Amino acid sequence: MLAFMMAVFFFMKLVLDPYQEIMVESAKYPFRIRRKSPSPAKEITNIALILLMIFSVIGCIVFYLDGEYLQCVLTGILSISCMAILCEKNAILIYYDKNSIHIRRHLKYHVLSPGDFTESVHDKKRRKYIISFGAKSFSVPDYFPGIDFLVENLNALKTLFSTREGMDFLKDYIKERTGKSSLILHADFERVAGLRDSKFGGLPYWNPKMEYPKDEDGCGMQLLCQINFSELHEKADIQPGGEKDLLPKKGILQFFISTDPENLLAIYDDVEQKNWRIVFHDEIDESISEDDVKQLVPDADFLDWSILQKTCAINFSEETSYMKPRDFQFDALLKDAAGKLTRDENAVLDAVRCWNYLMNPYADDLFQMLYQSECYTLGHPDFAFVDPRESTVTEDSRSFYDTTLLQINFEAADHELFEDDTCSDPMIFLINSEDFARQDFSRVMCC
Repeated sequence: MLAFMMAVFFFMKLVLDPYQEIMVESAKYPFRIRRKSPSPAKEITNIALILLMIFSVIGCIVFYLDGEYLQCVLTGILSISCMAILCEKNAILIYYDKNSIHIRRHLKYHVLSPGDFTESVHDKKRRKYIISFGAKSFSVPDYFPGIDFLVENLNALKTLFSTREGMDFLKDYIKERTGKSSLILHADFERVAGLRDSKFGGLPYWNPKMEYPKDEDGCGMQLLCQINFSELHEKADIQPGGEKDLLPKKGILQFFISTDPENLLAIYDDVEQKNWRIVFHDEIDESISEDDVKQLVPDADFLDWSILQKTCAINFSEETSYMKPRDFQFDALLKDAAGKLTRDENAVLDAVRCWNYLMNPYADDLFQMLYQSECYTLGHPDFAFVDPRESTVTEDSRSFYDTTLLQINFEAADHELFEDDTCSDPMIFLINSEDFARQDFSRVMCC
């Protein structure tokens, strides 16, 4: 019996060790390929196999203690078979870490360098991909979830954009064609923000003679952000030119949002301002005090929920912003860049693959150049998924919302400012540049 248990232990170690780190720390790995994607049917099968394996082990022990060795061996074989099937169904066949590709053949993982990739051949008749790394070739069914993505990324290694020269050309091309100023909004928790100051949250400046913003349920909304343009021009030392000329010289721009989390879920891709509101005060009444406003505004201490953890003042700085990958115009930009570099306008797929794949050793600099972690106004919007402007019908309507009025990056902003796990996606307010210049904030898209 001891020998049998040692054999089971050895088999489990042999089979499970290659998967242990991946299963426990799967977030480390950008992609993993299994035989099937997770599904309820797969989970039910796993539970059934686990239960059958447990009962088989218990039966094996009971039969051994009763001296029924044949039944003990049979139930032992059944438990090992269940464990083997369970591992085979759930094992990660291919995964990629920062420097290498791990491909499983039988019970062994082969560690391969992306740089050693030579070719991939799609055998459509047999429904298999033949992936070659030098003298080693691996056959992978083409219906495995994620295999198309892996092959596409491997093939991208053979393009010009996977070289240092190609990536530097792409970076310079994006800089030259899309670079424009953005104003970063830095949270300042040490400075107390006054009623009229630029700030996140807190008590908004408001004229009591005006109706205070309410959501579709009739509840008063909360101030998300307030920008005092006189303060902005004074503290940011903004140089004229480009979109910065759209900024008003004075006045206060305010962004209000509903205090109901369910209403907030409905604000994305919205232009009706039912559960959010943009308000601009072109004239500031210096006689209005905080006591005049407090009676109009929902008391944050009594709210059941708030997206803001606290209020803070805002400091401004200028930074160059570049077009982001999910902008609906980005693919056209890449196609143009590919045509300039390769003299082949059909090279757009190569360009798309090579900037947006995991194995390009030269892509990190490009990602760092495009990424903006802070909250900002002006510059290029950075969408979490798709550009909502892309779904509009005409070219004119797609290009209408051409200016970033405000982008709130909840995950990247100071963790003290926003409620944890409230919104993983950024909140973006887009406006037409001509409307911005006229200080008309009636046609704004929240996305």
